[in-house]
Amino acid sequence: MKHSSFTALKEPAFRAYFIGRTISRIGGSLSTLALTFGILEAGGSAADLGLVIGASMVPQLILLLVGGVIGDRFERRRILVISDAVMGIAQLITAALLLNHSAHLWQLIVLQFISGCASAFFNPASNGAVRDFVGPDNVQQAQSLLSISGSLNRIIGPALAAGLIAATSSGVALAVDAVTFFISAAFLMKVPKAVKTIAIGTSIWEELRTGWNEVKSRSWVVAYIGAACIYQATSLPALMVLGPLLAVSKLGGASAWATVLTAEAIGALMAGVVLTRWHPEFPMKQAMRLLILGSPLFFVMALPNVRLSWLILPAFLSGVAIPMADTLWLAALAENIPDSAQARVSSYDWLGSLAFAPIGYALIGHLGDRFSSTSIFAGVGAIDVAVSCLLLAVPGVRLLRRTEPERKISADSVTDI
Repeated sequence: MKHSSFTALKEPAFRAYFIGRTISRIGGSLSTLALTFGILEAGGSAADLGLVIGASMVPQLILLLVGGVIGDRFERRRILVISDAVMGIAQLITAALLLNHSAHLWQLIVLQFISGCASAFFNPASNGAVRDFVGPDNVQQAQSLLSISGSLNRIIGPALAAGLIAATSSGVALAVDAVTFFISAAFLMKVPKAVKTIAIGTSIWEELRTGWNEVKSRSWVVAYIGAACIYQATSLPALMVLGPLLAVSKLGGASAWATVLTAEAIGALMAGVVLTRWHPEFPMKQAMRLLILGSPLFFVMALPNVRLSWLILPAFLSGVAIPMADTLWLAALAENIPDSAQARVSSYDWLGSLAFAPIGYALIGHLGDRFSSTSIFAGVGAIDVAVSCLLLAVPGVRLLRRTEPERKISADSVTDI
């Protein structure tokens, strides 16, 4: 079946979501830097900064699974609108406090906690909402377009954030972020309401159990969530914690590391473009093969006399590999998980990633104090290769086929042998 690169954008519901989400992401690129400098300018310490940023993570860990149940029980569009509005209000109050120079640490913590609660409901519902907007057969293209939007933002966002903060203040940048949440909600309100059947008489625990059964009954789902947990606990922390240290000690400083991250972002942009047209018949098998492309970056960083020029191509390949694998994963979920369980399965995926990330950062930091970065980078690269190869040995991963309108092949029919 032939696919136009922009078929998904012809759907008015997805077009509204895409525009709103893109604008909101631009605001999001402002908020991280603005909140950091806003706290420091107000006299806060590094510990204060950690408390404020961490305050948004705690409610997500607690409420993500509940958010998945809500996302399957109620209309997802409405959940996204309410979540956007809550996050926008929280950021607007934060901006006002910073602009008035009246912010107290406890206020910022509470506001970020509220924003994290809203995210816990937004994230699980969003994947299912994309499926609602375009149908299961166009989810890969829709997610690819969202990936392109995110990659462009990664390239231009930091410069935009730095320029706005330098020209105005951190408070103004946070106010702009708040407005982008309201714009996103306004676009979503243009989407027609969906009819949603609400299960009556079932408890949250029963629905969580049902969602978990949807996960564990599919070996390819368990395998990929497991791989994502390992990535969050090893590869990502090694890159984000030890990568900048490597740049300072051997590559020439922050500008060198910015070059590496830009190469990654360009790779992610290319991945999104390719996946608007390329629809592999065995998506999870290709996803696992792609993940192996992320390992050369770590092996090159492990070289004793590594140079910046050596990292550009591996960083580009890593940027291609991870987003492309994730997009194929999201498309496979949309095509093979019942609509009634989309948000719950997504919530287990989100929970695994968020739960293992702080463990990974703490572990990598501890290992970085005891071992050389060369050894850690080599070990992480080896783990990447080993995990991908192990997952390719899982029949459910290798044999899962794409479902087409004219030929529906159930993922459940794949026998693990």
